[in-house]
Amino acid sequence: DKIKGSKLLLVGDGPDMDRLRKLVGDLNLTGTVLFLGRLPRENIVQGGILGIADVFVTASKIENQSIAILEALASGLPIIGVNMRGNPELIDDKNGILVEADNEQKLAEAIIKFFSDDKLASNLKKGAIGSSKKYDLSESVVMLENIYKSL
Repeated sequence: DKIKGSKLLLVGDGPDMDRLRKLVGDLNLTGTVLFLGRLPRENIVQGGILGIADVFVTASKIENQSIAILEALASGLPIIGVNMRGNPELIDDKNGILVEADNEQKLAEAIIKFFSDDKLASNLKKGAIGSSKKYDLSESVVMLENIYKSL
């Protein structure tokens, strides 16, 4: 209700999919929440799914150093994610917003904040692209070589 004209794209599949589809129907959000299902990685990255989004949101507590987060950053998408595992190494106040895990209210507030503050959104988009560069393969090789040299 607070972000007029917004759409939520859910990519992936899992045991809660039927429950989520029913919930979307019960809340009369059909057409606002779109279920894309499980997609091959190339469809997500090269196929343009990331390119149509404004922000990448993940509530996952189990992914550590998520490739999906790195791909989203490289596509210029700020990240809203939970403050667990490897996420704080990838997400900072320059490229996204971290919230406590299992707190749907805080996650919703972060999303609303992102869409309500044009300056914040613009700064996080710029930061997303910049922060992804340190995970580029050539940069990673240099960092790895430096670690080996130091050993």
